[in-house]
Parts: sequence; C-alpha cells; structure tokens
Amino acid sequence: MRTLKGFLPSHEEDATEEELLQLQGERVNIEGDHENEHLKSEAKAEKEMMRLRELLSIIDDAARVAEQHDLKLERARRFTAALEDISSP
Repeated sequence: MRTLKGFLPSHEEDATEEELLQLQGERVNIEGDHENEHLKSEAKAEKEMMRLRELLSIIDDAARVAEQHDLKLERARRFTAALEDISSP
C-alpha cells in the first residue's frame, strides 16, 4: 500500500471492528437526532395548522353574524322606506 501525501499513516490502516461499531453507533445517533428534529418540526407545523383552522372558523362565524345583521338592517331600511312612501301624500 502506498502512502498518500497529506494523510497520516494511521489513515492507511483498516479500522478495527470496535471502531466500526462505534462509528455505526454514532451514525445511528445522528440519524435518530435528525428524525427527532423532523418529527418535532412536523408536530409544530400540525399545531400551527390547527390554530389557523380555529382562527379561520372564528372569522367565518364573525362574517356570518355580520351578514345576518346586514340583511336585517337592509330589510329594516326597505321597510322604513316603504312606510315613508305609503305615508307621504
């Protein structure tokens, strides 16, 4: 085996089984950390979506109430106008 310039001689040696197991364990831990971060991110996004749904529902309810009152107001205006027409000479 020839030595590559800039590398330590220990880099040319094969890793021991213990070192390989340690590296694999570290890789599993890193992957687990990434998975946990992903799950937390998804949970946060789901929570935000639920909150947005609640807020949109409140806005829809408020719009319905305003619409109902507006219709009643418009009906009252037409009734008043009709009464004025009838009562005017």
